[in-house]
Amino acid sequence: MLAALAAHPCHDLATLLCFLLAMPKQRSERASKLSVSLFPADYERMNQIIAFMLKQGVRVNASMALRLALRTARIDAGLLMVLKQVEAEDGRRK
Repeated sequence: MLAALAAHPCHDLATLLCFLLAMPKQRSERASKLSVSLFPADYERMNQIIAFMLKQGVRVNASMALRLALRTARIDAGLLMVLKQVEAEDGRRK
């Protein structure tokens, strides 16, 4: 991007901004913020992960515990059973 920017004749701020906005967006490797609602059972499971890791000599925060849970979750038909439990707990879906 810097090479393209250097080759582009930007004479004013508006031209520079138009050029930057027209550049293709690159996927960031940085984390994105996400707001989630957790129920007591979710907090308990998260705390179990944190406690397990602490027993292993590794300190993790809530964000890391949630990422560990997501990355180790099995993706199979069992998710459908858990979905029914989560929906019933949530109470917003029919």
